[in-house]
Amino acid sequence: MSAPHPNNYVKLSAEQAKEALLNWAKDEVSSVSTVRFDVAKFFFTATTVAIAFFAAAWKMLFPTASLSAPIVLSIGILCLGAAFNIYLFWPVIKRLEASSDIQSLHNDLVKELQAGIIISALFWFGGVAVGLYALLSQ
Repeated sequence: MSAPHPNNYVKLSAEQAKEALLNWAKDEVSSVSTVRFDVAKFFFTATTVAIAFFAAAWKMLFPTASLSAPIVLSIGILCLGAAFNIYLFWPVIKRLEASSDIQSLHNDLVKELQAGIIISALFWFGGVAVGLYALLSQ
């Protein structure tokens, strides 16, 4: 099979190309909220599972011992992480107007999402690290 002839390609007018690019940019901006929700869902699940794991592991391994400071600190850090992830569940509502700079808006939303991912990960890793320390040092 031979390559298609260059004249067989779809040709867009400048107006069609502009409209297609604008629609793509709008979809990009609106998808950031979906990604933010999915990230929040993932970290909320991971955090609540870690809370349940450390609480259950502590009671199974040390049934007569009261909660130690490190395990309380671990569960506290994880609870703060869960609260932060609940904040991330709320969608960011931005109003697009004719004068809106879509690229700037998209960049701001992505930077905010990246910060949310880093903060969620730090809460989770911090809580898990302290929890493992609490279980292994007892």
